[in-house]
Amino acid sequence: MPSLHSHTHCQAAQANAQTQAWQRVCLSNRTTKTTDKPTDEKEHRTDNRRLAQWRVTWIIEHSTSHQLLWCIDSFELRNPPLRQAPKRYMQAKNKTRMKRTFILLTSILVLSCNQNTKTNQDEKLDTKSNTKNETEMTENLDWLTGNWKRLKEEAGKETFENWEKISPSEYSGIGFTMQKGDTISQEKMDFVQKDGKWTLLVKMPNEEKPTEFKMSEQRSNQFVCVNDSIDFPKKIHYWLEEDKMKAEISNNEMKIPFEFEKIK
Repeated sequence: MPSLHSHTHCQAAQANAQTQAWQRVCLSNRTTKTTDKPTDEKEHRTDNRRLAQWRVTWIIEHSTSHQLLWCIDSFELRNPPLRQAPKRYMQAKNKTRMKRTFILLTSILVLSCNQNTKTNQDEKLDTKSNTKNETEMTENLDWLTGNWKRLKEEAGKETFENWEKISPSEYSGIGFTMQKGDTISQEKMDFVQKDGKWTLLVKMPNEEKPTEFKMSEQRSNQFVCVNDSIDFPKKIHYWLEEDKMKAEISNNEMKIPFEFEKIK
């Protein structure tokens, strides 16, 4: 199908050709008669001919214009899409804009959800890691191991505690006091874990079996063991403070503190 502009040019060309043909007919039918009338009568007839020629030209031009308008209107009537195209274009443009906005909002929502999910996962991992570290610190007594020497001991005496890890569920220690090169007191200590619970066993050289102290509290780098069936001590408390190991044995009436430093 030809385009609107090409069709209009064809109609315009036909109209121009028709105008020229009408002008030739009018001019060819005009006759010049020789008369003996005065000059003013000749001029009058000349003006009438010019007026008639102008009228014919005006009629032809206006008729041609109406034909062109009719042709254009007829072409648009025969082609409804030309009338509907602007409206459809705006509808398509609005739909495209709405679609792009929807995609943008959806992308932002998805990214936000992913970021929140990642943050929650990181928080869970951090919490799990911290819990694991705290559990490892509270479930083992590795901080207790090593050779320790008591500070602020009586003059002429030296007291030591040596701890070693036998297995994940057992630690062995020995405490002794020396004076002038002789051992004047000694005790054997063992930490044993059974059914998830720690027990401190303390045995003196002259005792047949050790005294049991049940662990009642265990936190990061410290523990508390108790035995209410004996007079002293009923409670044994150990904790780590910076690079020092501190201990305290007590009952309801008295307390004896200890402070040790690690021997390198």
